[in-house]
Amino acid sequence: MKALITGMSGFVGGYLAEELKQNGYEVCGIDIAGESGNIFCVDLNSRNSVYEIVKQIRPDFIFHLAGQANVRASWDIPVETMHTNVDCAVYLLEAMAIYCSKARMLVVGSADEYGVVSPEDCPLREDFPLKPATPYAVSKQAQENMLQCIAYAKHADVIFTRSFNHTGPGQKPGFVVPDFARRIMKIKKTGEAMTVGNLSAQRDFSDVRDVVRAYRLLAEHGKAGEIYNVGSGEAYSMEWILKKMLDIAGIRPKIICDENNFRPVDMPLFLADCSKLRADTGYRTCIPLEQTLSDVLAETAENEID
Repeated sequence: MKALITGMSGFVGGYLAEELKQNGYEVCGIDIAGESGNIFCVDLNSRNSVYEIVKQIRPDFIFHLAGQANVRASWDIPVETMHTNVDCAVYLLEAMAIYCSKARMLVVGSADEYGVVSPEDCPLREDFPLKPATPYAVSKQAQENMLQCIAYAKHADVIFTRSFNHTGPGQKPGFVVPDFARRIMKIKKTGEAMTVGNLSAQRDFSDVRDVVRAYRLLAEHGKAGEIYNVGSGEAYSMEWILKKMLDIAGIRPKIICDENNFRPVDMPLFLADCSKLRADTGYRTCIPLEQTLSDVLAETAENEID
């Protein structure tokens, strides 16, 4: 089977490529970052370029990971965010319908589409009303709605995810786990205190290596047109994550809570109901979060040495 991954040079794309290769897939990728090996440099904003690469590869599966995924940046570039996340996905679906109509497309969405929720709403099911609260989340809901409409009209096979937090080695700074890891490595050298924001918030975290396995299983066994939460179904507080990472690193710095580091809106709990994913694919998480944190710290330490 031949798979095409958009955004293959990104954090999740590399792990997904490896997961698919290990399970017998021939893998090609698209990425604006440039060509390398089996990755083609294609601007997804160009309909003609998208049509040409899909016509050339004619994949059995398309995994659409690429897009404008920076939530903070989406406030500065809302129009570009909407264009990138909706239009590019439409071009892919149109090309698939023309050149490989029997293929299946998995579109990776975001749990941010649920918006601000209360603890009583959790765990969140796929039928929970969407209340996106950022331009990024609005664009992902629009992407989902637009592709559902076009897929129905063109009799195309599309599956959607709403993916919750995932992390692992190789994740860029700007996310809580790699940011904690970098600061912990610095504190090991300096012995300084660690200033933090709200540590009581609880989030659904998964290892990226589990998440890409969920994507493969959905492509193989998911039901056409359906939306699936992808998460662990377990809530972890920021305090638990930080203390676990400090234990692994073997340090006990002074922790200072600074309200200036709090987010304007920070939900106490954000947790996925993954029963639909488990029922349709048999998916279960395999990698404990403690192992994930240890792996991230080890990689960060190695990079510090380099």
